[in-house]
Amino acid sequence: VFSGNDAISDSQLRAITVSKRKGLFSFITDNDNYAEGLQINDKIAIEKHYKDNGYFDALVLSHVGQLSRDNKEITLSYSIFEGQRYSLGEIEVFGDSKELDFNKIRESIPLSKGDFFNQSKIQEVANTLQKEVLSKGLSLVKVEVNTKKDRGNATVDLNVTFSDKKRMFVEKIVIRGNSQTLDRVIRREFDLIEGDAFNPIMLRKTEEKLRATGFFKKVFVKICRILGYE
Repeated sequence: VFSGNDAISDSQLRAITVSKRKGLFSFITDNDNYAEGLQINDKIAIEKHYKDNGYFDALVLSHVGQLSRDNKEITLSYSIFEGQRYSLGEIEVFGDSKELDFNKIRESIPLSKGDFFNQSKIQEVANTLQKEVLSKGLSLVKVEVNTKKDRGNATVDLNVTFSDKKRMFVEKIVIRGNSQTLDRVIRREFDLIEGDAFNPIMLRKTEEKLRATGFFKKVFVKICRILGYE
């Protein structure tokens, strides 16, 4: 049972909740058996659905399970605050890194002024941008997306910030535990060499290639920071 939902129908909300009503195929899943944890997951799913459809302030105010008189069934009730629907306002990109072209980054962001606010898409954009700066060797640049709500105009401004810290480089590569072949054979699998900008993505690829050689039972990669770097 849902209350307070005017913009999104009961059927839409039932479709995205984890808890399900008992039906013909109930033997396949346990999601029609009551569990408090499932109701918490329902709350998360409902709020996410609203926030992905423009309802920036949406909340599940309460979620309650009420047992029937014959103790056989439980009615799940969700009280929802929808709030108003928001569109994106200004989308600004800035930072203190001299190695990034912020105009090009802004053009690459698949979000436009006037789009309905979508929390998941915004998070996807942040994750994609973070991967891009890592691929450039800027391992200490942190991408943050901050929101500024304008209730009067029903808009949410986005500020995408690239916080640049010190850049790290690969100073030394040390190989231990290799009794199967020469170290230079192992080094041929590395996508990084001494002096390269540190790139976690390339390091992960190197680790995968070392495992794929079949030389070793286990491969461990440990990163040691130089004292004083943050």
